[in-house]
Amino acid sequence: MDNTNKLFQSRAQSELEASTHQLARNHMHAATLTHLLDTRKGVTSRVELDQLAKKWNLEGEKKLESLARFVNTPSVQGGKAVKTVGKDGEEIVTMPAVWAEPHFSGPR
Repeated sequence: MDNTNKLFQSRAQSELEASTHQLARNHMHAATLTHLLDTRKGVTSRVELDQLAKKWNLEGEKKLESLARFVNTPSVQGGKAVKTVGKDGEEIVTMPAVWAEPHFSGPR
């Protein structure tokens, strides 16, 4: 099978999964992964983390944590914004990106 056919088959499978909301275990679309990783930043306990993993049909919190070691969504560090004004008067605001982790209230 050539690459073009593989591409079309992959796209068709992805569209089918999206339309039926029946993704295979441990598979998800990029937008869903972004939402999951953003939600993960707000959990406050291991129980919430495990519930989040189950909600998204992952194999427990360990799979989610393994993923989060290497993949994350952009977060900005508050209070460190730098504003610059260009020659044309356009204002540009830049902020440092940080790797955000959930803050558990109890022991990890």
